[in-house]
Amino acid sequence: HIATVEKQQISIKGAPLKIVCKDFRVLNFVFYKEPDCQDVYVSLQNLTKPVNYAELHAFTYEPPGSKWPRSDGWNIFEFEAEMARLEVPSDLWRKTDINKDYKLCPTYPEVLYVPATATEETLTGSASFRSRGRLPVLTYYHKYNKTALCRSSQPLTGMRGRSVDDEQLLQAVIQSNPKSPVMYIVDTRPKINAMANKAAGKGYENLDNYPNVLYRFRGIQNIHVMRESLQKLSEVIENPALNAGEFFDSLDSSSWLKHIRSVIDTSRFIALAMLMDNASVLCHCSDGWDRTAQTCALASLFLDPYYRTIKGYQVQ
Repeated sequence: HIATVEKQQISIKGAPLKIVCKDFRVLNFVFYKEPDCQDVYVSLQNLTKPVNYAELHAFTYEPPGSKWPRSDGWNIFEFEAEMARLEVPSDLWRKTDINKDYKLCPTYPEVLYVPATATEETLTGSASFRSRGRLPVLTYYHKYNKTALCRSSQPLTGMRGRSVDDEQLLQAVIQSNPKSPVMYIVDTRPKINAMANKAAGKGYENLDNYPNVLYRFRGIQNIHVMRESLQKLSEVIENPALNAGEFFDSLDSSSWLKHIRSVIDTSRFIALAMLMDNASVLCHCSDGWDRTAQTCALASLFLDPYYRTIKGYQVQ
C-alpha cells in the first residue's frame, strides 16, 4: 500500500518520516532519535522495493485459512481460449498471425482477430495508416447481439489523407454484424484535441470516406491533464487544515470526479450502442492505449457478467 517513504528535515521536535500510501493516505511520524528514523526508513525501503520481486507483499501474503491455490499469473489469460469463450463465429471473424514476431505492430499481441472478409493486404494497409500501426482489431464480442467491440489508434489523415485499405477494413467490421447496417466510431478525445492532431498529420476519420459510420467524440482528457488532476486531488486529501466546505470546493476544482465520470459515461455509451442499438463499435483515442483501454475494458465489464467474477476480473 506504500507509494513513497520520505525523510523530512530534522527539527527541534525530532526526525520526521512521511509515508504516502497508494490510496492517498499520508502518515507522518516523528522520532526522538534520528538513528531510529533511519532504521525504519531503511526497513520500509527494503520491504517496499525488494531486490527479489517474489518478496513483494502480493506474493508473500496469504490470508489465514485461505483455500485459494496459488497460480502462475502469466497463464491466467489465454487469448484464443477467451475468444472461444466469447463464441466468436468463424464465419464472421477469423484469427490471423499477421503480427507474428510483432512485426506489424509491436504493441499488439501476435495473434489478432479480424473480420473474416478482410485480407492480409487490407490489414497491412490499415496498419500503415494508423498511429503506431495499431489497426482496428477485435477486443470483445457480444455473442447474443453479434456485435463487436474493436480498438485502434487514430488514423493518419492529416488534412486530406485517406487509406482505401483502412476504409475497407471498417466496412468489413460493419458486414460482420448481421443485425445492423451501421457502426459507431467512439473517439474518446475532446473534438478540439482531435482537430489539433490534424496539423501533425493525424486526426480522425473523414466520414465522406467511411459510409454507414456514426462518429461520436466523448471528451475524455489526455494523460497529462489526468496526472495534473490527480496531483491536485492528492494535495486536497493531504491538507488537514481544510474544513468541510473548503475540502469539497477543492475536490471539485481538481476535476478528478469529472474525469472519472467521463470515462464511465463513455463506457456506458459503448455498452448501450452494442446492447440496445445492435451496432458494432470501434473505439480509439490518439495512440489507442490509456483512454481506449479504460473504456473498452469497462464497457466489456458492463456487458459480460463473467468479467465480474474473480477469475473473469483477472482475465479482463
